[in-house]
Amino acid sequence: MQKGIDYQLTYAPVVKWSSIRLTMLLTILKGWKSVQLDYVHAYPQAPIEKEIYMKVSVGINITEGAKEDFALKMIRNIYGQKQAGRVWNKYLHRILSKLGFVQSQVDECVYYRDGVIYLLYTDDSILSSRSETKIRQAIIDIKRSGLKITIEESVEDFLGVHIKH
Repeated sequence: MQKGIDYQLTYAPVVKWSSIRLTMLLTILKGWKSVQLDYVHAYPQAPIEKEIYMKVSVGINITEGAKEDFALKMIRNIYGQKQAGRVWNKYLHRILSKLGFVQSQVDECVYYRDGVIYLLYTDDSILSSRSETKIRQAIIDIKRSGLKITIEESVEDFLGVHIKH
């Protein structure tokens, strides 16, 4: 991949640790509820940003002609692309905005909606609120948008950091 030809920008933001610490502190001190979400195969959930082709991979057999004469047209964003994280982040941002989440002006990976705080670190997220019902509704809305997620009922480990209440 060559910059300017195959991709333009690669930066994808993640939530700041100060935002994670503050949200977890509020959650613990105020007795709020929190859940952790993980987007299953996050990058391929986002459509490709522009037309991209790749060489035929090892293990794929071509029945007619030489493998070098063929290319695979990508239809989904995949891991390994330079811009994959950015494409995923922009895609998820559009979906969260459609679901009524408002992006923080201080940390671009913190979102708010109806008393729910949403923290995003690439494909891992924390939702925190005093209302478990509002968290559940946010999860339902995210699933209805077509995104595939797994849900961990409590936030005990986030990005390799053990969180003790």
